[in-house]
Amino acid sequence: MPETLLSESTVLLFGRPITDITLDKGKHGGKGTLSALLAEPESRLARIYSFAYQNEIIDLASPAIFLVPVEGKPIGDAFRVETTGLAHDDGRFAGDLLYWAVDRHDLSIRLDVMTGSFGRILLDYELAEDGLQDFVRGGAELGKPAALDGGRRPRRGRRWRSDDD
Repeated sequence: MPETLLSESTVLLFGRPITDITLDKGKHGGKGTLSALLAEPESRLARIYSFAYQNEIIDLASPAIFLVPVEGKPIGDAFRVETTGLAHDDGRFAGDLLYWAVDRHDLSIRLDVMTGSFGRILLDYELAEDGLQDFVRGGAELGKPAALDGGRRPRRGRRWRSDDD
């Protein structure tokens, strides 16, 4: 990959293509940028483990699925994700990883995957602050009428900060 003036805004994604979920290229109407990306013949979904941006390699807290615009390029090495579960180790990348070079301003879609029981991935996750307190046997609020707003405090979402601000 040649070094250019635009290299400063390049993000390298490290991951592997998803093989059991495919995009139906003919089903996405509209004229927006994401619709065009979904219609591209080479666009695909990939599980991304880490990324590099401005001379740093950052592991995702949990791998996520991203829509990537082209087929990834191989990194190559004997170290493999299947045997270690790691994207890189001591500066070495897993040999079965691919990389995608994207611009930080390009649009994409991110899908975070959770597996587990419905109680864990739905109820515990969505009702984590106060929502389950009435269902706990012997809870202090058991049997008391609920507030009109459901009695839940507003949830604080994840903080997101753009460098464009």
